[in-house]
Amino acid sequence: VDEILQTALSKVKEDLAHHVTRSEQIKRQLEDQLMAEEVAREDAQDKFVEEKKRNKQMQRDMEAAQREAAVYQDQFNELLLKRDVELSANQAAFDAQFSSTAELNAKLTMQVEILGMWENEWLSQLRSRVCDDSDDDGDDSDVDQHDWSDNEDNGVQNDFASPAPDHRSIEFKSSLVISPTRLASKLNVPEQPVVTKVSLVEDVIVPIEDDVAKKRKDAKRGTVVRRSQTSSETISMLKDIEDAKERNKTQKHRIHDLEKILASSKIQIAELSMSNQVLQSSLQDITLKANEANQSESQTTASLRDARDQVEVLTKNLQRMERKVEALEGFILQLGSELYYLAEDPTLLTPVAVSLVLDVPEDKAGATLKYE
Repeated sequence: VDEILQTALSKVKEDLAHHVTRSEQIKRQLEDQLMAEEVAREDAQDKFVEEKKRNKQMQRDMEAAQREAAVYQDQFNELLLKRDVELSANQAAFDAQFSSTAELNAKLTMQVEILGMWENEWLSQLRSRVCDDSDDDGDDSDVDQHDWSDNEDNGVQNDFASPAPDHRSIEFKSSLVISPTRLASKLNVPEQPVVTKVSLVEDVIVPIEDDVAKKRKDAKRGTVVRRSQTSSETISMLKDIEDAKERNKTQKHRIHDLEKILASSKIQIAELSMSNQVLQSSLQDITLKANEANQSESQTTASLRDARDQVEVLTKNLQRMERKVEALEGFILQLGSELYYLAEDPTLLTPVAVSLVLDVPEDKAGATLKYE
């Protein structure tokens, strides 16, 4: 019986040593796999942290760009208000100046018409005097004098009967309508939930470490097992080995779950990269809108300068017209005074005797009359 027990015990010891070595190999493989998975998980975690930091930086840049866009919008609104105020002030000043110029022009036209009426009366008086003085002269001289006075009268009337220049109303239309492209409102990019799998990985690793510790204890216990142990202890050790195998299977399943978790974390990292790309595109849109705001601001300033130049040109034209009207008024007054002196001085109105001279050509083909 002792020999049988010894042989059975030796076989059990050999099987136990084989299972222990096998379990140690499996344990090393599992430890290597766990280390590799831990390294991969740490790399993924580092990448995730970097992407998160980059995302935060992009969010800060986006908020700064939104603040700048709000500042540009406020400046643009202030510029529009200033533009409207300046345009209204320029329009009011132009309307007032134009109304005053129109009134002055109307007064000058009335004065010109009155002067024309006076000139017509003076010419009629002059004609009557010339006709009375020329009644005693011959028919030829009377006819010549009458024709001369009629021609002179017609010339003067033609000079002064010309219609006054018609000043049309000038309308200043400011077509400075700029459709400001409004900047986009705050971009609310939905934040994707960041699923951290640290707790789950710890839940998986802790029992694995416990199992490893138990295996070590079992190995130590197996090394210190003495020959005096009973068959019940060997049976319990076999049960422990089977439990270790089952635990190894469960650990493999958990490692597979960890791989799935890592794959999902990679997918989340890809989604975060896509969200970062969206944020970059939104920042580019904001910069484009800011550039458009700057361009519209430059266009409004240029339009205001053009309006100011137009107002200056109109004021210069009005001043030129005023000078022309003043010169015309002075000319008419001078001409009226000279005509008045001419009408009052009878010595200047003397009859002119024109002698007929027969102009005979050399070939004597015909004869014409000449006046000397």
